[in-house]
Amino acid sequence: GVMNHNYYLYNDPDSGQLVWIPWDNNESLKSSQGMRSALSIGLTEVGHNWPLISYLRDDPVYYQQYLDYLEDFLQNTFIRDELAETFTYYHDLIAPYVMDEDPDTTLVSSLKAFQASVDDLIQHVQDRIINVEAFLQNH
Repeated sequence: GVMNHNYYLYNDPDSGQLVWIPWDNNESLKSSQGMRSALSIGLTEVGHNWPLISYLRDDPVYYQQYLDYLEDFLQNTFIRDELAETFTYYHDLIAPYVMDEDPDTTLVSSLKAFQASVDDLIQHVQDRIINVEAFLQNH
């Protein structure tokens, strides 16, 4: 809901269902976007300015499906140790090339920041897992 321009909804004529097509996924794990804060897991701050999200949140059947998807996502997809291994693998894979980038043209703010980035991402994942688990325990 924060970066509402980073996806398309496609009405598949064969299935009659909407298909979510994301793009610009490099922003997907951020907790905020500049001045914009990410939506809470409970979506309590969503009002009429987010008609699709508020409609789905307010429908008990869809909201239960949302809760079920969160649980499934934690159990089968958003697994801290697996993600940490993947993040570390790709971080280490590109590290030698980042170190060789031209300081005048690189987008890396500092080598120290690059080195810390994988630990920051792993911690962010852990924080999000804790946040979702706490939310689910109350619902």
